[in-house]
Amino acid sequence: MYVFSDLANNVRLSPLLLYTMLKHSRKFYKKYEKPKKHNNGVRIIYQPNKEMKAVQGWILREILDKVDILLEDNITGFRRGMNTLDNAKMHEENRSILCMDIKNYFPSINYDKVRYLFSQLGYNDGMSSILAKLCTVENILPQGGITSPAISNYVCRNLDAKIRRLISDHDIVYSRYADDLAFSSSSSRILCRIIPNITIILQYYGFQVNRRKTRIMGPSRRRKITGLTLSDQGIGIGHIKKKEIRKMIFSLSQILTLKDEHHSEEQIKMENYLKGYLSYINCVDKKNYNYFQNYIGQIFQNRKCDLSYLLIGRR
Repeated sequence: MYVFSDLANNVRLSPLLLYTMLKHSRKFYKKYEKPKKHNNGVRIIYQPNKEMKAVQGWILREILDKVDILLEDNITGFRRGMNTLDNAKMHEENRSILCMDIKNYFPSINYDKVRYLFSQLGYNDGMSSILAKLCTVENILPQGGITSPAISNYVCRNLDAKIRRLISDHDIVYSRYADDLAFSSSSSRILCRIIPNITIILQYYGFQVNRRKTRIMGPSRRRKITGLTLSDQGIGIGHIKKKEIRKMIFSLSQILTLKDEHHSEEQIKMENYLKGYLSYINCVDKKNYNYFQNYIGQIFQNRKCDLSYLLIGRR
């Protein structure tokens, strides 16, 4: 039988330190607020310290990653080898799309749900309690925890199954990327009808719908899922985001050309954002990534400003 001392040995921490982490888990996190997009409040982030990261990293590698096979293919968030493009592709053949969002996704998953998950994976009551305490803080699944994304997927397995049963008799495709639920069909009328039942299912499993983000997009509207736009030209970041990134790249070239030290903070902020977003574009929209490669090359030719370090594999 798996015992506490075995776990301490596996995560390479002393039993005393591991016991302290169980009893006083809050001390092993840095808690801070992060503004949401469009001034819609703040997210509470719990950043684990190195000891808690080590423990959760072991739980992720040795337990959670090994049961990824339990998840259906329509669950695309927080999974190795899958991203927002895989999520959007599932809906590209349909004309109408319904998007719904779970409000306060991670905090809605409490200690009891996490403990039940580990018991379902075959651990006894004692070890399920220990593992759940190491993955939660202040009785919730923390946003920022190493194990939180994977745990949230497994906790929602029954919810996903219930939704699949609901739509099984209809011409509807369903996918979930973390807290973003997407449904698509040839008919927007069918999608409208399922909203109340989806809301009830979410409430049954302890979640609330963020009604402000519920939207139906037909062929006459710009169809967008998890940040990607679906159009007759394919799936990508869309012309609005493309224009925004192009403008930001040009602004950065102006800052570098001026070589004004007063712009250093703004420059670093723009560089970090562009590096991250261009890396993302490389994964989900190769066509526009090639476009930005060429655009950065044109800037170098015209302004003698080398921005190639923003691209993948460049420094």
